[in-house]
Amino acid sequence: MQSSSSRSFHFLFCTHTCSSRLINEDGEYALYTVTLFRRVVDAFNTAARENSFQVREFSLDAEAVQAKIAERNDLERDIKERRTSMYQWCQTSYGEAFGAWVHVCAIRLFVESILRYGLPPSFQACVMKPQKRSEKKLRGILANTFGQGASSHWSNSDDDKGEEAFPYVSFSIEI
Repeated sequence: MQSSSSRSFHFLFCTHTCSSRLINEDGEYALYTVTLFRRVVDAFNTAARENSFQVREFSLDAEAVQAKIAERNDLERDIKERRTSMYQWCQTSYGEAFGAWVHVCAIRLFVESILRYGLPPSFQACVMKPQKRSEKKLRGILANTFGQGASSHWSNSDDDKGEEAFPYVSFSIEI
């Protein structure tokens, strides 16, 4: 129905109090539900068709409604089972992915150490988590301890990638 004149049209023929309800409306059309007495149904249909409105009968099928409710309950149960299964899979996979990521970080540390200091490998790998306020002090201590004999290339100036260069192999991991 065209929404501009449909409201007045419905109220002219509707004899049941407050029986016209808007179900959905877009820019051009509106969908209403109307409850009528049996004696005015034919007059309403005729008048609606004369005004280029479409009238469709609706009858409630209790079996179909029960089937839809049962189907919805089955789907909700299936969603809950799948969500639980997915959650368990994610917990397991996260541990495996995190372990693989740490392994890749260890390989990166080894490769960068070999490339920087050469063969045979003679270095100590460690993981440190300094507090924010003591990070600068820790970096100074590490530079004094491991910076002996390092080239001037490994000064504290920024390189082209925007990462800091240290006289020791260092990279940050965000966990």
